[in-house]
Amino acid sequence: MIDIFISYRHDDVPETVRSIDDYLCAHFDADTVKIDYRSTEHDIKQMMDHVRTSDVLLVVIGRNWINILEEKQNDEGNDDHVRDEIHTGLTTDGVLVIPVIIDDLKRHHPPAQMLPDEIKALAYKKEHLVRDDSAHFENDMAALVARIKERHARYGGALRVAEKMPVELLDNRIAKAKERVRIMCIWSSRWFSLRESLLTAMRRGAVVQVLVLDPANDALCRQRDRDLNEPEGFTKQHIEQNIRELESIAERAAHLGLDRSHFQIKLYSATPSRVLYMVDEMVLIGSHPVGQLSAD
Repeated sequence: MIDIFISYRHDDVPETVRSIDDYLCAHFDADTVKIDYRSTEHDIKQMMDHVRTSDVLLVVIGRNWINILEEKQNDEGNDDHVRDEIHTGLTTDGVLVIPVIIDDLKRHHPPAQMLPDEIKALAYKKEHLVRDDSAHFENDMAALVARIKERHARYGGALRVAEKMPVELLDNRIAKAKERVRIMCIWSSRWFSLRESLLTAMRRGAVVQVLVLDPANDALCRQRDRDLNEPEGFTKQHIEQNIRELESIAERAAHLGLDRSHFQIKLYSATPSRVLYMVDEMVLIGSHPVGQLSAD
């Protein structure tokens, strides 16, 4: 079962929103697709609870979306529940947020500088284009459904749940890797403890790929600082320290005669809702709480 919440503005492409809702209800259990006009609950708190318990938050953005946002920002007495829905989705562990752009990616996808701080991260989420003409709508929606199902198939179930990070299990699995080790996080304090197992994996021929948040992305770094209630620069400082630690491991690998190209450090501009460890076919997903550091 996949729970989906559709966030949209009532004065922005309402006909297309209904078509999207109809399509999703036809391809998923209709009871798991939430949208306000089909809900018997119109309490804002209850709607936010629906967002928090969703697997996917679809943010439908059309030609009028950014103009309505600006109008609501300029009217202090006018609540913007759509902005609240997006902020809730962005700051809830495990919710996949997808901006669904109607018709024109370049014109309708709002850049970070046009978004308020609390939803600025929306600009860095991977968008999905849906064209509302009959020639393209079906194909675009089919691709969206496939994306949602693929993500759920990969991360929607758990074989085992642990309250704390199974450090020994992770270390042993990495050391036994034959093909690949892939780690994705904002930043981590584990590189020193994982150093030897990562090098052992490389000796066995595995490619190690580490993805951390780009410290040059000031908007997302500041957002994480606010989420953690830490001073500005906290996240950026730790990421930069991570990069130095990772480069040290890469240099050690080269000193040992290992293929330096098999240790890859990549930067990305998105804040993951999970800490992800992939070792060959094993996937370990760590909780990434919004208001605190990743669980030990």
